[in-house]
Amino acid sequence: MCAKKGGRPPSPKKRQHQVGIRLNAEELAQIKEQAAKAGLKLMPYMRGIILRGKVIARLDEDGRQYRQALIGMANNINQMAKICNATGYIDACKGFYHTYQELASILKKLSSDK
Repeated sequence: MCAKKGGRPPSPKKRQHQVGIRLNAEELAQIKEQAAKAGLKLMPYMRGIILRGKVIARLDEDGRQYRQALIGMANNINQMAKICNATGYIDACKGFYHTYQELASILKKLSSDK
């Protein structure tokens, strides 16, 4: 047989151990509902709860749109700051840089789901 080529490489941290848990129907439904609200499948949700004690929910559609808009604004401000720097408009650069830092702070808060 020839060796398998291509595809996804094997995970370096393969999960080899299994832990069982018994739940009644209500408990399972509640956990599945919470996982769905967080935007995760059941096992990643449970693993997050067990290992970290909390799960950070993924952004909903509105949150993703806001995040994309903020990213676009931050990029525009960064480009303007570079132009101001190159042409010598120091005062304008200071104002743009302050706004850029505020946007970067908001983006960091929004993307803290990692």
